[in-house]
Parts: sequence; C-alpha cells; structure tokens
Amino acid sequence: MSQMTPLLLIAAGAVLHAWWNYLVKRSGSDDVMFVWCYGIVSLPLLAMALVGWLLHDGSLGPAWWAGVVSMMLHTSYAVVLQKAYARADMSVVYPVSRGLAPVLVTLASLAWAASPTRWGWTAMVLVIAGSACVGGGEASPGGRGAVWGVLVAAVTSSYTLWDAFAAEVLHVAVIPYMALSGAGQSLLLTGVLWRRRGEFGSRLRSDGLRALPISLLAPLSYALVILALQSGTPSMVSTARSLNVAVGSLFAILFLRERPSRTSWLGIGLICCGAIVSAF
Repeated sequence: MSQMTPLLLIAAGAVLHAWWNYLVKRSGSDDVMFVWCYGIVSLPLLAMALVGWLLHDGSLGPAWWAGVVSMMLHTSYAVVLQKAYARADMSVVYPVSRGLAPVLVTLASLAWAASPTRWGWTAMVLVIAGSACVGGGEASPGGRGAVWGVLVAAVTSSYTLWDAFAAEVLHVAVIPYMALSGAGQSLLLTGVLWRRRGEFGSRLRSDGLRALPISLLAPLSYALVILALQSGTPSMVSTARSLNVAVGSLFAILFLRERPSRTSWLGIGLICCGAIVSAF
C-alpha cells in the first residue's frame, strides 16, 4: 500500500472531523446531554452497519472487547471536548490540542512502535510550530483555552494509542469496532444521565436535528483514521491528523467569522507541510 494512502485517508477524515467539531462549537452547549443526543441519533446507523457485517462475515473477533475500551476513551473525549468548546475559543483549543497530541502519542508509542525517522521528527516540529502560530498569543500556558487544549490533547492521545493498538496488534475489523464503540458510548451515557431521563424525549425533539449531522460525521471521520492506522505508524497518523487544525481554522474563518493573523496563516501552512512530510 502506498505511503500516501494513510495521508489521503487522514485528509478526508480531517474535513469530516473539523466539520463536526464546528457543529459542536456552534451548538453552544456544555451539557453532556447533547453528547448523549448525537450518540443516540447515530444508533440506527451503527446497528445497521453491525448487522450488515455479521450477515456478511459472521464474526466479531476481538472487536467486541476492544470496542468497549474504545467506547470509554471516546466518551471521555466527547465530554471534555463539549465542555472545552463551551468555555474557550475553537481557534485556541483546536490547535493546542492537535499540536500537542502527536508528541504525546509518539513518546508513548515508542514502547512498541519504531522510533520516527528524521522525516517524522521534522514533520512533528513543523506541526508543533504551526499549531503554536495558529493558536497565537491567546494560547499562552496560563490561558484558559490552552488549558482546555491540553486536556483535549490528553484524551485524544489516549484513544489514538488504543485505536493504533487495536488496528496494528489486534487487527480488529473497522465496522464492528466502530459500531460497538459508538453503541457502547450511548449506553454508558444513558446510564450516567439516567437520573435526568425525564429530559430524554424533550432533548431529542429539540436537539435531534442539530445532532443528526454530528452523529453521521463523527463515526465516519474516526473510521477513516482507523483505516489509516492499519497502514501507517501511530506517530505518522497522529502527526498527519494535525491537518485537522488547518481545516478547523478554515471552518472558524468561514463560518465562525474568526479572523486569523498573518502568523496564523503561517501556522496553517506549516501544519500542511508537516502533514505531507510525515508520509515520507
């Protein structure tokens, strides 16, 4: 398989990921109930995908228990992300989280994966520099946006490492892995929010349409990344996923009317260069 294949998958996933992150930001809610809402709305799609897989293949393999771990990590990510976007600017949280995540993933994956090549380290430096430029002065170590960005980076790194392990070591099939993880997340949040079950119906009626595109875009973006992990290293995939910063910044410019500085434009260019270099 071509070295460019993971990059192309990640580029497509970056567009979908930035799109649903923008929709989460636009929701203006820090309530976990909204995360529950778009998880519940996605259940029919996940159920159809899982049933179709079982009828075609007939086996889950290790996907059933790997999906449970993935569910817990992705639920943590979704909750932290929802709160981060409600309390800080997307143009700060997004670059800080995506710039720091490749470093955390690379350092952690050294325990089982090969060390990045010189091109890999160069790509990481470009991405970190670009993310710092995009974040601008607001992303200072003591800034609220930077703090939330670090928290998002931590949970992002956790699920990326687990997805890499599931893809490379366990060789899970993408469809049942994603379906079981997504369905498990909805069930977990239903249990957590059970004391508010009286709100379930009204929230689905009020937020269902807003949640629908997120329920489709989020699993599709993750599926593309897992496919990329089957042919690329965790370090390469995590570094290339910083393309999300560039695409997310463009979404913020076009739809949230955020106006980047010249430094931010330089950062977007550096991130794109880093993502391309990571494939070498």
